[in-house]
Amino acid sequence: MKRLFVFLILLNFSSVCYSQDKKNKIGNSILNKDENLKDALVNIKEDFLEDKINELVKEIEGLNKNFESDFSNYVDKLLKENRNYLDQLENEYRSKLKEEYDKISELKKNVDEIQKIKDLELKIVDKKIDEIKNQLSEFEKELSDIQFKLSSMLMEIPNLVSDDTPDGKDESANKVIREHSKPKVLKSKSHLELTSEISLELGNKLSGSRFSVLSGSIAKLHRAISAFMIDEAIKAGYKEFYVPYIVNYDALEGTG
Repeated sequence: MKRLFVFLILLNFSSVCYSQDKKNKIGNSILNKDENLKDALVNIKEDFLEDKINELVKEIEGLNKNFESDFSNYVDKLLKENRNYLDQLENEYRSKLKEEYDKISELKKNVDEIQKIKDLELKIVDKKIDEIKNQLSEFEKELSDIQFKLSSMLMEIPNLVSDDTPDGKDESANKVIREHSKPKVLKSKSHLELTSEISLELGNKLSGSRFSVLSGSIAKLHRAISAFMIDEAIKAGYKEFYVPYIVNYDALEGTG
């Protein structure tokens, strides 16, 4: 900036010197006969130019000093103002950051406290659950015992008879509800007298009274009659099933 300013001053001064030199040439052409006057004018011009140059140099130096001083002051002021502004911003942001970090620390502290309380509550709940499970196990065992005793007691109670069933000592006291034709009494031998292939003795040993064991042709006849009745039931719309001979307790309970 300083060099540019000096260059402009010198350029202006060169233009003045050129114009002055042209005028001197015109004067010399008029006074070319008087050499002494010419020398005097040349000396005057040189002195004038030197004085002007010195004045301009001093003026330029003064301007440069003022410019440097003003510019330096301006720069210092600008830096100072910006520095103060930046310091203020820095302090504000540091303060905000500190506040946010304090909030985060407080939240972490609260979370830790909540987690501690939660862990403690979970331990209490787990302990209570274990106690309830133990109580439930005891209750289930007691309930199972009660159900078994109740079931055993109910199984000992016979089926209740209808209110309109007459009292009596045996089947002779039964009440006849309906008859279809008159029963015919055939004079013949009993099936025990007709064959020896029916054994009540083996039936009693295996199952109890009123049971028998069939063998031989009687067993074959029983099987044939059973097959005949199954076929007739299927013709009537029933569906045939073949089930296991051995079943569990629940399947047999209450079947008689």
